[in-house]
Amino acid sequence: MDLTFFLATAAGLVRDADRPSNKVDIAYLYYLPFCTVFTSKDRLHKNLAPLFLHSMQNFISGDEMKADLARLNARYSALPKETKLKGMMNFASEPPDDESFLTTRMWDK
Repeated sequence: MDLTFFLATAAGLVRDADRPSNKVDIAYLYYLPFCTVFTSKDRLHKNLAPLFLHSMQNFISGDEMKADLARLNARYSALPKETKLKGMMNFASEPPDDESFLTTRMWDK
């Protein structure tokens, strides 16, 4: 990953190469082999993570994930109080069967 960072900097994929947090940001990419979905709002991650993902992995922008989670929260918050009192695992152990949710599409994949 470190070599990739230096090459990406030279290629212009990484702006602000001197920014101290870039070293920390690049370290997060070491988690890629262990996940199926990687989400971040960081520009460095948006530029570099897709270069290392295989076909069964996805990069999702942090804004897109946040919006989807807000929609899920609204859906579950609208349920009757009696349903919610039974506990989340009783009504939301899996994402809703609704392909309009990003979470559902990732779960199904």
